[in-house]
Amino acid sequence: MGKKSYELMLQSVHQVVRAARLFEEFERAEDFTLHVENEGYMPLVIKSWPSPDPLQGEQRRILVAHYFVEREREFPDPELEMTDCGFPVRLRQTAFGVMETPVLWRDPATQQVLVNVRGKREMAELLRIWAKNIKAQGFIEAASRIVTDQRCVIVSSPTREKRIPVESNPEPRLSEESQQHLLEKYRSIAANTLNGEGVRQAARAIGNYLQQPRSIAQTRLWAMRELKFYTKELQKHEHSMKVNHIRSSAGSPMWREHGVCVGAKGIFEIFLRDLSSHEQKANVQIHASTGE
Repeated sequence: MGKKSYELMLQSVHQVVRAARLFEEFERAEDFTLHVENEGYMPLVIKSWPSPDPLQGEQRRILVAHYFVEREREFPDPELEMTDCGFPVRLRQTAFGVMETPVLWRDPATQQVLVNVRGKREMAELLRIWAKNIKAQGFIEAASRIVTDQRCVIVSSPTREKRIPVESNPEPRLSEESQQHLLEKYRSIAANTLNGEGVRQAARAIGNYLQQPRSIAQTRLWAMRELKFYTKELQKHEHSMKVNHIRSSAGSPMWREHGVCVGAKGIFEIFLRDLSSHEQKANVQIHASTGE
């Protein structure tokens, strides 16, 4: 029998912390925070602290999250609090405002511990995909390269590759106007789409990536890497469904994950076309300025 989604999530968290060589602090510190930078993605934040009210006999609580910043405010995308055995306590996500789903809590009147069975079941597929993405997107490798201080707080994170000074890099960049146009387009898609989690997930990732100025070539490389990831996942799901004779069903976890991959793949294909269009404009501007 396969592992439960929250067990996979806890396993991914443990792998990141171990890669950073901070597992002992993660299990003992009064206030542990690990901040893992990974180019092309929102930083991964992992926290742990002694449980203030053991609901299942746990000794510690764990928080794992991605956050995006908008108008100087941090928004969870998403944020999960769980016990040290991985059982979800609450999940926070941003979609038309910040939404919180409580899963495990103590009733203040009766002191009984209550479980939101439906909420736990509905978030299972999200946690399964998130746990897989933490590994596939390179956060374990990124954690192995961090530099920490004695308080277990990340103070710096070496980049994956040596950077070339801006002055010696002739690659064209998106103009400020193009970058703003694309940023607004994909933020709008993320906020307003009714076409599923995959579309929102990809559009948010693009919006977050575009917050920093980068070369067009660098941006294309990142988008192609994401497209390749979702294409491979889609192929694996389609093969698995064919082998196991799984038919389309709105309630099937396999089909929900399949839908996420289809939506995300489609958005990155559109983004790459948008990028090519803006690249042509950038090249025209370069030729005009050099007189070629």
